[in-house]
Parts: sequence; C-alpha cells; structure tokens
Amino acid sequence: EFTDAGVEACLVALDLETTVATPPCTNDYVHGMWKRHPKRIIQCWGTLDPFKGELAIREAQHAVRDLGFIGFHFHPIMQRFAVNDQRFYPLFETINELKAAVMIDVGTTGMGISLVAMGVLAQRMTDASAAGGWMLVGNFIMFRMVNFKI
Repeated sequence: EFTDAGVEACLVALDLETTVATPPCTNDYVHGMWKRHPKRIIQCWGTLDPFKGELAIREAQHAVRDLGFIGFHFHPIMQRFAVNDQRFYPLFETINELKAAVMIDVGTTGMGISLVAMGVLAQRMTDASAAGGWMLVGNFIMFRMVNFKI
C-alpha cells in the first residue's frame, strides 16, 4: 500500500532500556528495515542511551560510519536526562566529531526541556562549537553540531 501511495519514511529509533527497562528499538534493527525496504525508507535517525557511557559512544560511531545514519534521536523526558549534564558531554562531543545531526524530542508540551540547557550543551562542544540551524518542527527541536568560533 505504501508503494502504491508513494509514501517514503524516515525511521526513528529509541532506546529506553536503562530508564524504563524495555528492550530498545536498536540502530541495527531500523537499519535492517531500511535495507529491506530501500524504496520506501529513505533514512534513519539512530538512538543512543546516554547512560550507557562508552557503549553509547561506540554505538554512535557504528551508526554513522557503518550504518550511514544522519543523526540521533534523544527524548530527554523519557530517557530521564538533561542535555547539559556534563556526564554526557563525551557522547555529544563524539556526535559533534562525526558531524551527525541531533534531534531532541520534546514531546507535545516541551515541559522539562530547556532551550538554555541545549544552548549550554552546544557552546561546550569541542573547539567552542555551537549549535547552528535550530529548528522547531512540530514537537521536535533539531540542530546540527557545527564547529565555529564564538
């Protein structure tokens, strides 16, 4: 039916394993769907659980380098983290080095998400990186980590 209707999709993965104890919808899983349906699925947003530390960093590298993903979907409310929590800076610095995009899912209300916190994260990136191209699209805030001097 999707083919007949000309529908194209971009899959979005999510990992809530450490906060809700559910199995994640993994990057490899959505990549497999993409490869099985290349005429309908045009790209994928990967997922990373910031609480997984070094494992999340390695998964970011795998998702971009091996799977070809455009970036990563985070849901700070459901994943129960603050985007400006310094414990997660190494992960976001890795994403920055990979030149991958970041999608912050703020839900339908945006409660619990601070644009100031996201600005702090963006300014603390390697080499005084800052977020460029902020967009509010529906209930998503998307930005791309870009390197430029402030």
